[in-house]
Amino acid sequence: MSIFTNNTCSTNGISESENHNYVNNLAEGVIFSQGVDPTGNNLIALFGNGHESNNRQAITYWVGHTLNESQNYPASPLPTLNQNFKDLISEVIDIYS
Repeated sequence: MSIFTNNTCSTNGISESENHNYVNNLAEGVIFSQGVDPTGNNLIALFGNGHESNNRQAITYWVGHTLNESQNYPASPLPTLNQNFKDLISEVIDIYS
C-alpha cells in the first residue's frame, strides 16, 4: 500500500505536502526521543538509502519508507517508530558484539 496516490494520502485524504510535513514531524520526534545528532552521519547506512547527507535525512527517509510499507501502524505511530528504531539499533549491536 502506498501512502501517495495522485498527490493525496490514500489512507486519509491529506495532500502530499501535508503527508511530507507529517513524515518530517515524525522523524523529528524519533530524532529527539532517541537523542540522535541530526547533523551527524553515523546512521545513514542503517536508516537511509545511501543518498542522504546526514542523520536527519536518513531517519526521515526511514520513517517515510516504514509508513509506506506498513498497513498496520496506529493513528499515533511515534511510539511504534521509536520501538522499531531501538530494535534495529539493538539488532545491529547484537550482530557486531
